[in-house]
Amino acid sequence: EENSKKKFEEIHKANQAAVKKLAVDHYSSSEDEDGDEDAEGKQKKILDLTFTSYTSQTDGDASELVRTRQYVSEAFQTGAVTCSICIASVKRNQAVWSCSGCFCIFHIPCIQKAKDSLF
Repeated sequence: EENSKKKFEEIHKANQAAVKKLAVDHYSSSEDEDGDEDAEGKQKKILDLTFTSYTSQTDGDASELVRTRQYVSEAFQTGAVTCSICIASVKRNQAVWSCSGCFCIFHIPCIQKAKDSLF
């Protein structure tokens, strides 16, 4: 009797811990989906920090950087950047390689496959 109670309590605690973990995981993932405004704020902050060094070289005049800032901002948007080999959009979590000559962006597997087919 007591042994089965102990076992029940252990299983109950394990289940409670699993439920808490699931709730936390679900809450944090839904928080990421709902955090578009927060993501936009982070992107703006990153852009501001990126262009600070450039505007300091132009005595604070950022008028010449407006188009560049707009391009970089658009590149932040999901699906805005495409792999020049497979023509698929590049997702934020994918490994990419950027050519220093033409500045094209490629998925790592795509550029490796292209390299292997040439040599």
